[in-house]
Amino acid sequence: MAFQKTQVEAAERHTRQVNELQARHDSDMNSLRSQINELEGEIHLMKKDNEETMNQIEQDTKTEIDGIRDFGSQNKALVEDMGRKSKADLQLFKGYV
Repeated sequence: MAFQKTQVEAAERHTRQVNELQARHDSDMNSLRSQINELEGEIHLMKKDNEETMNQIEQDTKTEIDGIRDFGSQNKALVEDMGRKSKADLQLFKGYV
């Protein structure tokens, strides 16, 4: 009878320990799931911010490239005008000499 009582007590103690461990495990898993959800939300916001930043960089780059092209075109036209004026001045000078 004592042996059976010891077996029953051991089985009950084992069941209690397993239940405690399961409860602790469930609590830890819930905490980790909550952290995962928070991190996924943060990742989503970071992706959105990064996409907006990349779009702004692309737009700024296009604007700068267009500005450089316009400036280059204006300088080219100015240099061509200066060249034509110099050529005309040279021809006039040669005509006087």
